[in-house]
Order: sequence, then C-alpha cells, then structure tokens
Amino acid sequence: TWGILAIGRAVLRVQNVTCIDGNDKNASLHMQVGKETVQTTEDQILKRDMPPAFIKVENACTKLVQAAQMLQTDPYSVPARDYLIDGSRGILSGTSDLLLTFDEAEVRKIIRVCKGILEYLTVAEVVETME
Repeated sequence: TWGILAIGRAVLRVQNVTCIDGNDKNASLHMQVGKETVQTTEDQILKRDMPPAFIKVENACTKLVQAAQMLQTDPYSVPARDYLIDGSRGILSGTSDLLLTFDEAEVRKIIRVCKGILEYLTVAEVVETME
C-alpha cells in the first residue's frame, strides 16, 4: 500500500505542475513543433508514421491525468493504478515511437545526401578523365 500511495502522490504532484494535461507551454510547444514538422515534410513515411505516435502519447497523457484525478479521490483505487501503469507505458512507448520515426527520417535524409555525393563523384571522375 505504501507503493500505491507514493505513486499516487507523485502523479498528483505531476498533475499540479500541469505538464501532462496539455496546459504546459513546453509540452504543447513540443507537440506543435512535431505536428508542424509532419505537415511540412516531403517524407511520406514520416507523414504516415508520426501521427499514430502522437495519438499514443496524447492518449497516455489523458490516462495519467485521469489516474491523478481518481487517486485524489481514492488513493487505493485499483482502476487508477491501472490507468497510471497504462499511461506510463503509453508515454514511454509513444515517445520511443516518435524518436524512432524521426531518427529514421533523418537517416533517410543522410542516405539521400550520400547518394547525391556519389553521383557527383562519378561525374567528377568522368570530367577528370577527360582532362
């Protein structure tokens, strides 16, 4: 029971800071920047894979807020504990998905640049042999 109380208090503290319910300016800004990145990119894979990861994180945040509200009323609430666990997993999983998707997009950019350099080197070799 001490563990549940400690977790409940931690979530309540997090809720009081309002960083998980979308009211925090930094959290909102990060989500907004991510969504703008998706809208402006030409990378179709990024456009496809990013939105589900955003939804996963947003749903997890909602579960954490609900858990905090339930734990305020009943610190021993089993459903609140389940929401807390699901929300925490969702945050970790969604954040991991977001980072992986973005990293994969960056790798694709690097590969495109490298291919361009290889093509340039091929042309440079041909020009060099002409001289």
